[in-house]
Amino acid sequence: MNTQTQQQEARRHRRHRVAVCAWLDFHHEKTTRGTVSEDLSLEGARFSSMRPVNVGDGVLIRMQLGRTVGAIECKGRVCWTASQPNRLHTFGVRFVDLSEDERGTLSTYFDGNLHPRVCAAV
Repeated sequence: MNTQTQQQEARRHRRHRVAVCAWLDFHHEKTTRGTVSEDLSLEGARFSSMRPVNVGDGVLIRMQLGRTVGAIECKGRVCWTASQPNRLHTFGVRFVDLSEDERGTLSTYFDGNLHPRVCAAV
């Protein structure tokens, strides 16, 4: 079994491929990084950045989930990193203090934004 398959099986919550605007404040930096999620779940998210990060780095995450759902803010910890051929650095963040209200906000976002859109011909 390959590592990616093992990693997917170890997850308790499904990852959704959604692009959500996020602002990341790493504890050791003085600037905020703006980025977009590559995937998102109730436990964490995958992001990319031009600057590398380290496994174990703490981060404050603010994500805007749309006008109707709102925003969430939580702490996170970098779980893994990978350098990409395009010089981006991809990394996974596990949420460490997501409240039940914020979990509900994320669930509402997933329910309202992940259903396939159906178009009717007229």
